[in-house]
Amino acid sequence: MSNIKRRHWIGRLLVGFIKLNYLLPSKINYWLSLFVSKLASQLNTQSSRAIRDNISLCFPDFSIREQSDLVQKFLQQNAHMNKEFAVAWLGDRNRISKLIDNVIAEELIIDSQKEKKPVIIAVPHIGNWEFFWHWLQLNHAAISMYSPSKYDSVSELMLNARKRFGGKPHAADIGGMTKLLKGLKQNKIMMILPDQAPYPKSGIYSPFFGHPAYTMTLLHRLIQKTGAQLIFGASIRNKNNHFDICLEAPSFDSQTDNLEEFNKGLNRQIETIILKNPSQYLWSYKRFKRQPKDQGIYTY
Repeated sequence: MSNIKRRHWIGRLLVGFIKLNYLLPSKINYWLSLFVSKLASQLNTQSSRAIRDNISLCFPDFSIREQSDLVQKFLQQNAHMNKEFAVAWLGDRNRISKLIDNVIAEELIIDSQKEKKPVIIAVPHIGNWEFFWHWLQLNHAAISMYSPSKYDSVSELMLNARKRFGGKPHAADIGGMTKLLKGLKQNKIMMILPDQAPYPKSGIYSPFFGHPAYTMTLLHRLIQKTGAQLIFGASIRNKNNHFDICLEAPSFDSQTDNLEEFNKGLNRQIETIILKNPSQYLWSYKRFKRQPKDQGIYTY
């Protein structure tokens, strides 16, 4: 079987898995997901090792027991994600809206819009960022960027969901960047995920929980080009397993022309957001995979 056909069938299987998650009752889905996560931890898979390594790196003052407790709490929170992503990508307006309970500090957006300022909302990988995007596109003129999956059918499902309620996702290429800049100059609101490791030559090293983390330069460049107001956002899972949309102003000078100072402030504020709900951060993501002089942290 050729690679193209293999990717096609894997993509179809993944879409089928997402649809199955959508149909399964939430409690059954949760316990199955938790069982698989704990089994992966016992089998010492690469993902489970990344979770433990990240928590060990970011919380060095924690005892072994405290680090283990945080790993378990993360697995419990993360077990909600399969169902949530299925609902985010397949659910209708009514079902998604019912999962959003509270919106905190939306006036930050409204005030910037009154002043005719473009807005960029930095949303770290905490809680469920897909629901933040849905809330944004349901309530505001929203734009974003996306990188397609290597599986075409998954990309199609994801892209359809992200533009279903009026949002405008643009590809992470030159054409997409031109459209994003145009949208910002039209005072639209852009959402960006600021805590993913960018491609080589697209970032600089900035401290994150005391370790060098290759951090994007794109966010600073967009603000410098457009004068956009930076806001931080998160969609945090609450005790009802619904979401609270949380917005906050930057705690540093987000208009500075000093890239190093900007990225230091960016990562500090992401840390602060994580520390409020550490079990909901995506600890399975290899945030430190690019290190100075190829000094790898993840050796697997």
